[in-house]
Amino acid sequence: YNFMGGPVPAEKVGIIGLASGGMVVLDAFGMEGDIPAIWVDSSPVSMHRRVVDETKEYLETLGLPEDYAEHIMTAFLHPTWYVLEGWARLRGSSFMRYTPEKELPYSPDTERRVAVVHNKADMVVEEEEATSLLKLLGSYPKKFEVHDWDTDGTCHGSGHLATMFFEHNIYKTRLCEFWRATFDMDPETCLPDEDSP
Repeated sequence: YNFMGGPVPAEKVGIIGLASGGMVVLDAFGMEGDIPAIWVDSSPVSMHRRVVDETKEYLETLGLPEDYAEHIMTAFLHPTWYVLEGWARLRGSSFMRYTPEKELPYSPDTERRVAVVHNKADMVVEEEEATSLLKLLGSYPKKFEVHDWDTDGTCHGSGHLATMFFEHNIYKTRLCEFWRATFDMDPETCLPDEDSP
């Protein structure tokens, strides 16, 4: 909905999702077949895997040996996750009800555009997540036209959602070109694909 001009047709709307918001956007893209394109940056694919990875990293900061941390994960984290999931289901909810793995296969065979941005220096959503997402999207070539952009850098020591900062002009240009191509507009007005010093 355009608050200045009223309703906008769904085929004229694209969605951008950053980090965990990217998972929500991926789910919506699978459910809403008339959305023409999405742009996801630093998006995990599995919330369960994110929780496992975060817990593992936390246990490592405590100085626990790796095998000891694995035992803690097996004994406590995995069962706790499934107890919480069961508890949520009893109340009509679910942590895993909508996931990209479940929703994207229902997309129409219309080769809709998906931009996947991932930073190799991202220690929050690690490269394994981007690889999983690209593999998932790549298994449906009739459904998705995938545009993959891998970067490698940090901003103030962080790699998570950092590409838009350390490659600011390139990011703006690629965003512009992606969306203009999606909506059949001339990309010539986009900024040059170069970074400022």
